[in-house]
Amino acid sequence: MRLHRFYIEGNIGGKTEVNVEQKALLNQLRNVFRLKSGDNLVLFDGSGSDFVCRITDISKERAALHIEEVVASKYMPMRKISLYASVIKKDKFEWIVEKATELGVSDIIPILSDRSEKKDVNMDRLNKIAVEAGEQCGRGNVPIIHPVETLDTLISQVALEGATRDSGYNAVFHTDADILPRSGLGTKIKPLNMSDIGIFIGPEGGWTDREIAMFRDANIDIRGLDRQILRAETAAIVALSLFCF
Repeated sequence: MRLHRFYIEGNIGGKTEVNVEQKALLNQLRNVFRLKSGDNLVLFDGSGSDFVCRITDISKERAALHIEEVVASKYMPMRKISLYASVIKKDKFEWIVEKATELGVSDIIPILSDRSEKKDVNMDRLNKIAVEAGEQCGRGNVPIIHPVETLDTLISQVALEGATRDSGYNAVFHTDADILPRSGLGTKIKPLNMSDIGIFIGPEGGWTDREIAMFRDANIDIRGLDRQILRAETAAIVALSLFCF
């Protein structure tokens, strides 16, 4: 039987016993999954290992767990992929976070662009979604959800980083640009050899001419995904699928 899997903050490595005192996790164990003493579960801490545990005691205040086995997590992302996603409607942006976590994104950076209608995100809610998606899909860590930042600031940062390293690749996806080749992703893009990839996805309505000019000045590759116009949340997943597998 498949064991329930839970993310816990803090390094577990080297321990034989773990005490869980976080209220949210305790609530999951006791009230959602109805686990009790003698039941087994899996903890992971972002290190790439899964810790098979047996509950030795559980109450409203804490759960005492004995680590019985340490195994490698089913999946650890091969490279650092940062998704710079324009803030869109709440449910759609949450969906992007969930699916990006499943695909192996390491960092999710919500951005404010010229056509952004929504200006903020619920960080606690997004982190909860990322943790739950990581628990479900078996990856050995969860992505970092960054605070909202303006596109102007991020482009400056990415351009500066790009000038000091040669192992990364940044792309912005735009409806009027040349479509990114699917076969091997072209000669310029060699994802298996890349350690750092950044993907920019625009808002509903797309990027403005001013923003495209900024991307071009920063030497960020401007590419299309398909002939038809994709919704922002669809474009994010299509773009990520080109680099995550």
